Amino acid sequence: MKNILKYTYLLIITLYLLVPVAAFADAGEWWNDAWEYRQKISFDTTASGADTKENINDFPLLLKLHSGNFNFANAKDDGTDIRFVTSDGTTLLKHHIERYDTIDEMALIWIRLTRVSADTATEYIWMYYGNNDAAGGQDIAGTYAVDQVLVMHLDEIEGNPKDATAYKNNAAKFKGGLGLPSIIGTGATISAVDDAVTVAKSPSMDFSSGFTFSSWIRANEGVTDAVLFSMAGDTGEIKIAVENSMVYCTVTSDTGTVVTTEKTTGISPMTWQHLCVTVVPDGRITITLDGIESTWSDMKFSMPLLTGNMVIGNSIDSSKPFLGDMDEIRVAKSAKSQSYIRLSYNTEGPVAKFLVVEGEQINEGGGMPVFYLGAIVKEISLDGWIVIILLILFAIASWIIIISKGVSLFYIEKENRQFMEYYLKKENPLVKSGSEDEFDNSPICRLNKAGCDNMQGIIKRISGDNKGITQKDINRIRTFLDEGFIREEQKLNSLVVVLTMAISGGPFLGLLGTVWGVMNTFAAMAEAGEANIMAIAPGVASALSTTVFGLIVAIPALFGYNYIASKVKGVTAEMDIFIEKFILKIEEVYGDYK
Repeated sequence: MKNILKYTYLLIITLYLLVPVAAFADAGEWWNDAWEYRQKISFDTTASGADTKENINDFPLLLKLHSGNFNFANAKDDGTDIRFVTSDGTTLLKHHIERYDTIDEMALIWIRLTRVSADTATEYIWMYYGNNDAAGGQDIAGTYAVDQVLVMHLDEIEGNPKDATAYKNNAAKFKGGLGLPSIIGTGATISAVDDAVTVAKSPSMDFSSGFTFSSWIRANEGVTDAVLFSMAGDTGEIKIAVENSMVYCTVTSDTGTVVTTEKTTGISPMTWQHLCVTVVPDGRITITLDGIESTWSDMKFSMPLLTGNMVIGNSIDSSKPFLGDMDEIRVAKSAKSQSYIRLSYNTEGPVAKFLVVEGEQINEGGGMPVFYLGAIVKEISLDGWIVIILLILFAIASWIIIISKGVSLFYIEKENRQFMEYYLKKENPLVKSGSEDEFDNSPICRLNKAGCDNMQGIIKRISGDNKGITQKDINRIRTFLDEGFIREEQKLNSLVVVLTMAISGGPFLGLLGTVWGVMNTFAAMAEAGEANIMAIAPGVASALSTTVFGLIVAIPALFGYNYIASKVKGVTAEMDIFIEKFILKIEEVYGDYK
């Protein structure tokens, strides 16, 4: 029995040591073992997310990283070790970094998603990092599809804005302000009459198959007559303008036919808004504002041949500047779909509705438990750890008691049955032949021994008097048996009180840690004077972890206690029955002694 208990204790301790390993078991293949960390980036195109109604190919996704969703200390100082891998764990995605600031802990990264499926919340990619030996893996030009002829992030501090596409349609001339904070990093400011971004005509700017212009804009107060985009040929022209704070588009064909859309609802001054204009040859002109189609007009002719320079932020003659700010200017030689435009707005705007950056995994682990356990463990405070350690000790003690008691009761029930079979075959109740050694785990056997030892003196007396056993003798024997019964019952119930303490005390101790942790979280936010979900979530999650540990302690203890209590009740009932049978046999054998 002692060996069984020893192995039981070793088993419990081993299980508790293996729990962290099991929790951090690998849930998926690691793309490359040279990278130490990864995070899952999940996408939601359902109605509650980006609300995408059709599949989209070659989409440039903006990923915004900050201290709330990314640990900058675990990546290289310039972010050049960051890689993006598809959900199959093998295919690298092209990307480039617009901004990577380890001091302010802010990064803007563009990723080319080969496909975005409509109305699903199950798609994801992996972001790997944590390899100091990694060389730069960026592909700026490869981030954009071949139909994208101009992408200006406007992240320069000085000089002319650069084109991020493979066509390198950099600004030939620029006048205005750069480097000012914008909706996506930094942007450009148009503040003077002749301010504009001028891009020289190139062979890539063939809009015969379609046209898309998009930009984030923030108009100053009182913008009544301004041009956002203009490009002309010998006779044809495309112009996107603002009149009385309302946007419209005019397309003039090579034959002089003019189509002008109705004006959109008014744009809000001093507010960032996403504007997109698409032109489908022999189709229609559509203006989309903040992801919602605002107005459109039929266009029953092909695109004009545009041979002049592209002017952004002003008219061609520099007479109608758009006084305000612009960011993320894009021009494509195809008409982007409404789903594409809406997704751009939902991924680049201030309210992200498309992606979720989940918790950090380390190379030695993986899977969902690593996501959350790893993030939570980093945030647990000292007081939380104190509570958790106490609960772990409580859990270890209760599990040891549950298993050791369970094993002990198994052998007690087994040997009780064997002893009763042996005992009922004997006519003389005082025959103990080897039973003490044979049934050392049986409390009934020990009760029998106590009764037999007590009967020895009584037998000597009644043999001398030649009289039977008296009621007084019976009462004396019953007293000794009852005393033995109580001692055996105490042994059976020993240490069970620890389980009742775990059941009632574990959740309350966990709740204490939770309340204390939540108080600390809100007190810290009050001191900082800032509140957002990324600041609140880690502290609250770590605080709630103590309640989880409290329940982990209490739930097994509850089941174990009920099991042990039912088994103890059965054993005590068997002992009670044996006492009555023992007394009955004594009266039958020695009651009429002659």
